[in-house]
Amino acid sequence: MTATGPSPFKVRDNPRPERTMSGVRKPTPESSVPGDNLPGEVGGINCGGDMGVRRCLARSLTSLALLRTPKSANGPRSNSFRPDSPSTTTYPRGRKTQPSPSPHRTWSVPGASSQPPLNPHYFFSYFSLKNALIFLIFASYAVMIELTKYEPPSLEEKAMYVFIIFFTLILLYFLIENRVNRACLASFKTVIHVNGIRGKTSTCRCIDAALRTRYKVFTKTTGTDAMMIHTDGTETPVRRLGPANIHEQLRIIRKARREGAEILILECMAVNPELQKIAQEQIVRSSITVITNVRYDHVFEMGDTLEEIAQSLSSTIPQGGTLYTADSRAAALFREKCGEKDCRLVLCPAESVAQENISIAREVAASLGVTGEEFNRSLSAVREDFGTRRIYRMKNRNGEVFHFLNLFSANDPQSTKNNVDDAGDGYSNLYFLYNHREDRPDRALLFARYFFPHYKEHTVFLTGKGAFLPKRLFSGAGLTDLRVTADYRDCLDLPEGSLLIGIGNIKGPGYEMIKTLEERGGSDE
Repeated sequence: MTATGPSPFKVRDNPRPERTMSGVRKPTPESSVPGDNLPGEVGGINCGGDMGVRRCLARSLTSLALLRTPKSANGPRSNSFRPDSPSTTTYPRGRKTQPSPSPHRTWSVPGASSQPPLNPHYFFSYFSLKNALIFLIFASYAVMIELTKYEPPSLEEKAMYVFIIFFTLILLYFLIENRVNRACLASFKTVIHVNGIRGKTSTCRCIDAALRTRYKVFTKTTGTDAMMIHTDGTETPVRRLGPANIHEQLRIIRKARREGAEILILECMAVNPELQKIAQEQIVRSSITVITNVRYDHVFEMGDTLEEIAQSLSSTIPQGGTLYTADSRAAALFREKCGEKDCRLVLCPAESVAQENISIAREVAASLGVTGEEFNRSLSAVREDFGTRRIYRMKNRNGEVFHFLNLFSANDPQSTKNNVDDAGDGYSNLYFLYNHREDRPDRALLFARYFFPHYKEHTVFLTGKGAFLPKRLFSGAGLTDLRVTADYRDCLDLPEGSLLIGIGNIKGPGYEMIKTLEERGGSDE
């Protein structure tokens, strides 16, 4: 049957434009003006009316986003190492028949997992934060236009609009950032979070060297100098515009993802227990956590007893993951915390304190398929962090030889005492050079309480900004020969056969001293 008469579907009494053979709609004759666009038409795209403006903006932003999306966002990565990658495995269709993915990234051996991996290939994993911010700025501008196009707002209304838009931008930015971070974390085989009081950087480097025998590894340390160890083995310093912040880890995670890392190793940056919890649960989300040891340090933030410090460090225990530690004294507390989080505890016994880092690294590497022979060979490839324990051969004004032992990076009194006891034999006299940090007054308190009562009869040189504080504290501990020096070079004229030991902190004069000695090349080790 052929319809006759006008069409019953009308909008504001205007008939629907007629379709041509080419499929393009003709405008109504009343509005056809040669050489002119229709009202609300931009570049041939119909954007008439309020809804038209919104459609035009949406189309433009969508097109821009699609143009900025890499081709790899539409398919699996070419460098995917997993044998169960979507490119090689077909799963049954349907919501009920499809196997559910594992809730944790707990692969112990390559290819051992029978569950399909998390698929990070969605839009936000490639939609960079810079592009997200640009998108939000354009969106907020469009909203402002819509809000102010009919009636000029008052000053109070403008302030309200600015506040609402600013708050919305911040909220959306963090939502996108969180989505991007989770996508990046899902691309790694394993994420390892290294925490503890002493030896974090050394442990990171040992684990890094061992796992490089089998995987592409990206490691970030926060020792004397924050460093990134890239997947190709090169090292570059971490550039910061301000003080260190745990938000920095998000940028590191994205960088590791771009380099195609299979294993990500991050040294914990947080000291405050709440920040440690945020770092683990919201940013790093590791399946393997290392707590090297529990010793007296950062008592103002973590607590004044070993139990309180262990409680603070336990904030980084992973949910449903594995915890490695070499501290047998804190094992009972860690075991209790692991039970609350369904986490497996692995105690790594060591023959000595100096071997704790190697013992932990060996166990972590073994859980990821590295053999004992591969681990032993990897130890020769471990690079030491700047400012690690080393003895330097020096001369006084008369040309007589004495030695300097660098323990600036030991920081806590127990680690310092262990190293002094190991190296103090065979010297005629012991001298100490305490380098003070004004932002670490708790360390001066701990050395006065737990270290210097064992060395009351020795001479102690004090340097660093605010050295009057350790002088007062050490005097209260019973030390009588305390000498404040503004320049560390003033204490380098010691008798032959003496040993000068640098302790406390490396930042400031300690760093300058070690840098000078390294450039001179006077090391005996």
